[in-house]
Amino acid sequence: MSSKETRFSYVYKSLKCRITEGLLLPGSRLPSSRVLKDEYQVSLFTINKVLAALREEGLIELEPRRAARVCRLENERTFSASVEAILSQKDFLLQLYQTMELVLPPLLTFASHGCKLEAMPHYRQVMKVKKNGDRAGGWRPVSGFLCDVLRNGGGDLPVDLYTALELQGRLGFFVDKQEAYTGYSLKKYFSQSDVFIRILNVSDNRKKYFELCRLYQALHAEIRTGLDQLAHTLPSLPLQTETTFSWNPNRGREYRYMHIVQDLEIKIGTGIYPVGSYLPHEAELAQLYQVSVSTVRSALAILEQRTFTKTLNVKGTIVQTPNLDALSPFTDKSTRQAAIRYLRALQFSSLIMEPISYYAADLFQPADFIQLERRFAMPQSILLNDIIETMMQRIGLPPLLVIMTEARRMTDWGYFLAFYKNKRQTIAELNEKSLLAYQYLCKDDKKAFAHAVASCYHDILDSVRKQLATYFHLAEADSILTPPFLFT
Repeated sequence: MSSKETRFSYVYKSLKCRITEGLLLPGSRLPSSRVLKDEYQVSLFTINKVLAALREEGLIELEPRRAARVCRLENERTFSASVEAILSQKDFLLQLYQTMELVLPPLLTFASHGCKLEAMPHYRQVMKVKKNGDRAGGWRPVSGFLCDVLRNGGGDLPVDLYTALELQGRLGFFVDKQEAYTGYSLKKYFSQSDVFIRILNVSDNRKKYFELCRLYQALHAEIRTGLDQLAHTLPSLPLQTETTFSWNPNRGREYRYMHIVQDLEIKIGTGIYPVGSYLPHEAELAQLYQVSVSTVRSALAILEQRTFTKTLNVKGTIVQTPNLDALSPFTDKSTRQAAIRYLRALQFSSLIMEPISYYAADLFQPADFIQLERRFAMPQSILLNDIIETMMQRIGLPPLLVIMTEARRMTDWGYFLAFYKNKRQTIAELNEKSLLAYQYLCKDDKKAFAHAVASCYHDILDSVRKQLATYFHLAEADSILTPPFLFT
């Protein structure tokens, strides 16, 4: 099991990157400690510890009873990426902006539907950008405004992804720094800030989605042009460095015993450990998960509390059918929050899978169809998983693969909730829809294939939301809406 990223390290790296990449200008103030606490979902103690570390590094100044101020750093420290460093990441950056093309339009389309844009915190600043340009902050208010919209409609998950894409995409360099080298800048792109407002105000979701697609396609093209112009400033293009897109939406939440609980629940729910069988002994589980026996015992205690298992003296831990009517795992605040986050992850997946499936439809090879037919014939096969795994093997965009991998990891947690009560019937219905998607793929009907895959995710979200609301009385589940389809 890989070592986890702590909440402190995540917040520290995020704020430092926002400063060094120009998202937070020298002389400007950070949000207040309480705002940062809510934004990053951490304690005030963690925020204060991060601010102290940033002050020690000379990045911020702390004043009594006032928000921290960004120090006026030397120019080379303000923008950490030189031309050579940027060009050494050319392939990665182009992949990143192509990934933005695929995932940001559906997220913004859904989040802005029915949203009062005028009420967003950064709305007035965005409108000033059109009039005053850089004097109003340039691209930064637009970035903040889009985060406002995403948070309003989709929670913290899409905001977290947007921020990671923006920072690792070196947007600050292309807008603020590149002009000094080539005379070319993305300032003109963000000076038309009212374009974002106009598109997000479109009432027809399908029309809005395609306008956003064109907007991000244009951004991708502008980045490509900018990189080509930068390349002319050097005698030769530097070797491409191996850069990995970093996005871990579960940072700080990856307690090892809960990872074990989640993994065992999935294996019980999918029949790997069937009812009546015994789980491996504690020592075996400790070796399997690379943890201590005491950590395994903590995990097994939660499984027994949730009635998935029962520990018998001498014999071991036996798997049993959970009593869903008696089971109340959402009585404490942290578990309820985890359940809502899980539903948000399902909503997130149902949004991005339609355009991703459409994009991936052309990438399937003849050998993939043969392999899928074989896997479909296997007992207890879940066809949707087979299709998505094959899709991920063919997609050549590493940043997109990271997003899909993390989305699948987040939605694994509640798998048993969706399928355990009526497991056979639910999986049979899901397989029927997945088979329909596969048939569309065989006919090279990309739109129908993408629609059918997205429909599977919509059904899973509906099923889990109903299960949480009905059997576990989680009232908050009703507020997680099923997104509309994009292509129809």
